[in-house]
Amino acid sequence: MWTNRRAWAAIHSLDADDLPVSLLQWNECSANEVKKLIGMYLYMGSNKKTEMNDYWSTGSYHSTPYFQAPEALSRDRFKQLLGFLRFYDCLEDPTPGDPLYKIRPFLNNLRDTCVNIYRPDEEISVDESLVLYKGRLGFKQYIPTKRAGMASRCTVLVSLKQATCSTFEFMLLRRRIVDLL
Repeated sequence: MWTNRRAWAAIHSLDADDLPVSLLQWNECSANEVKKLIGMYLYMGSNKKTEMNDYWSTGSYHSTPYFQAPEALSRDRFKQLLGFLRFYDCLEDPTPGDPLYKIRPFLNNLRDTCVNIYRPDEEISVDESLVLYKGRLGFKQYIPTKRAGMASRCTVLVSLKQATCSTFEFMLLRRRIVDLL
């Protein structure tokens, strides 16, 4: 698993005296923990809090029962995994010309899951969606007529009745960078 490989590379690159506490307590992560991490992170996107630590708060105002469940990741383990999470082999050279090489295996897995689980009915539509991203990204675009402003374009195949995504493709200006259809 690439997350474990990245953590061990960071551990071996530092002296024993310089290791932060998060690395001193590193345990190998499993695929189940990565799935929990992604699920919890997606939940954070729909349930906004001011600070990340608030999700694990036990106070009556900030309490989030989903994060208090025994099967959920602890706050420290969540932050530890988030710091080393990788969806690609960081020791190999990137694929030339692919700006999404760091998340390519994840995107391929997500697309394959969409294709295998969902079978579109006869009423489908190809729709352009804007994915808002405030960080640095080489292929995001400024679109003044759209509310998102700076975003990357994603073309999706959706069902009109169920509003379910069947497959998707990211666009770089007017050229396709990823052909997933």
